[in-house]
Amino acid sequence: MATDLVLPAPTALGMVPAHEASLARQLRSSWNLQLQTRWNRTPQGHCLEILTLTPGLSAEAYRGALEALAQAEAARAPQTQIARGLAMLTAVCMRPSDFDDAKIILWSDRMRDVCSEYPADVALGAINQWPKTESGKFWPTENEFRELLNFVGHFRRMLRFELEQHLHSALPRADAAPKPNDGLSDDPDGSVLVFVSRWNGTDPVRCKIYLDGARFGEDLIVVESMLSEMVIEKAAREHSDRPIVVLRQGHAR
Repeated sequence: MATDLVLPAPTALGMVPAHEASLARQLRSSWNLQLQTRWNRTPQGHCLEILTLTPGLSAEAYRGALEALAQAEAARAPQTQIARGLAMLTAVCMRPSDFDDAKIILWSDRMRDVCSEYPADVALGAINQWPKTESGKFWPTENEFRELLNFVGHFRRMLRFELEQHLHSALPRADAAPKPNDGLSDDPDGSVLVFVSRWNGTDPVRCKIYLDGARFGEDLIVVESMLSEMVIEKAAREHSDRPIVVLRQGHAR
């Protein structure tokens, strides 16, 4: 039965996925951000779903929460920590009968590579979770472990989506502040315009959020935050045929 609760109140921290507890505390203490959640049953067990976030906060608060989330997603676990976690799996789970020493080495190397693709807390959370899953009696295949990694990261993806929607609603409708005389333009042109048009055609909400307040030059976009820089760089790699330089204000060339 679904139960609503407010997170991360101290008595409810146990209802936050263990690997997200630190992030939840940071969002509460830094940005007064609370999440209303509930448990839902899924094929892989119970999943914590986000219903609402604290409404009415400033765009700065939502953007700050997204920055904290981006920093957590960029963090990678040390290889020694991943290796210890995988060694734990080999100790508590059964090895496939056809695995000789050579296959064990290949399996370990590949699983370390897979874990390095995911945020540190997601990778380590999945390692800790695997023995508790239905198939956890045995060593995981790459496909099985990726499914678990994506499941463990589901809560964070929902949180990012909700934060982006709230930020979009909190952005001012018009910016009347004077623009600096920096030789840049308020409007994209040339290859930057092609990129922005393509990105807007596939993801208009995210395009608006992260280009808010941006300034444009030839093959150049200057933004206000590290998060915008990271998101736009990724989008440019996916939607632009020509290299687009993305810089933060104060770092412009």
